[in-house]
Amino acid sequence: MTQSSGASRLPRPEIDAELRAGLAIVGGVFPPTITPDLIAFMRRSYASPPLPDILQGHLVDHLEHVVRGHLGDEIVVSVFRSPATAARGR
Repeated sequence: MTQSSGASRLPRPEIDAELRAGLAIVGGVFPPTITPDLIAFMRRSYASPPLPDILQGHLVDHLEHVVRGHLGDEIVVSVFRSPATAARGR
């Protein structure tokens, strides 16, 4: 593979083994390259039902936390756990 003059590429970090397994499953669903013009389409096409609808009838606690990403952007992360785990203080 040759590199065009003047272009430098940073090394790509390894993907976590557990994430790699999940990506292998959905690999045929998503396009190999996601461009900004595809994002709105993908949000509509691959959107799941609203979270309250998914959790309805399941004994699960859902917490959301905001963490800072690599460049300081806010990322909302969800934590799902059984009520029994929450009662034990974990």
